[in-house]
Amino acid sequence: MDVVDLGEDNPKHAAAFLTLHSISNMVPWEMFGEAMSSDEILSKLADILQNVMPSRYHDFPPALRSFHPYAQSLSCLDSVILMGHRIVIPTPQRRSVLTSLHAAHQGINVMCQWAADSVFWPSISTDISKVREECAQCHRIIKLNAMQPPSDINLSDYSFQKVCCDYFLCNNTEYLVLVDRYSNWPMVFRSQSGADGLIKHLRESFVIFGIPEDICQPVIYSLPCVHLFLTLNIFTSKRVRKGSKFTEKHRTTFLRENKISYRK
Repeated sequence: MDVVDLGEDNPKHAAAFLTLHSISNMVPWEMFGEAMSSDEILSKLADILQNVMPSRYHDFPPALRSFHPYAQSLSCLDSVILMGHRIVIPTPQRRSVLTSLHAAHQGINVMCQWAADSVFWPSISTDISKVREECAQCHRIIKLNAMQPPSDINLSDYSFQKVCCDYFLCNNTEYLVLVDRYSNWPMVFRSQSGADGLIKHLRESFVIFGIPEDICQPVIYSLPCVHLFLTLNIFTSKRVRKGSKFTEKHRTTFLRENKISYRK
């Protein structure tokens, strides 16, 4: 665990610079530098990083043992300690960082994602959860935005009575997948021409299998056939949100003329 070279070509130096810039709104750099030098635990850790890092947990000073699981990722950059590209925040400044992470009241997962991009200390996940649990406004928001119970799914009585369709991206190419809800039989088309392309592919399937009564737009990964494709690595893909293809006026007219109900 060496002191990181400050050379301009050092990638850790560049990453640390970007991280410092990203947290500047959380902790002013002047306060951060003062707090780092006055934090007894981090000062001891910096001394160890500049010498020889103990390999065994029990060889660490008791006050530093919480850092042992991260020992291979720790480094020191101009008296600032890094865990990977994340800056280890001194104890006096952790409350300010938590307040900044929590400012938008967006929940534990989002706060942890933001922290994973820039800041670190051994108990940060626990501290984030505690801040969230102690926030009265977050509890009010959850009650106001409570998840509604799922609506009942009407099962199909025969093939292609009800179908699902959605878009996904594979190898930088966009595709439309159309699935029969009765048999889970999939049809995959290369996407083209926006809503016009959608109508074209729907017509092609209608000619072969008949006009369905219902079309819904689910998350395609929930469909068993698509999940199987992903499991077999046939598609290494992600869903594409293409709402305009499903909401353009002539698409709506097409479904109405064919007496097909549409829902998300």
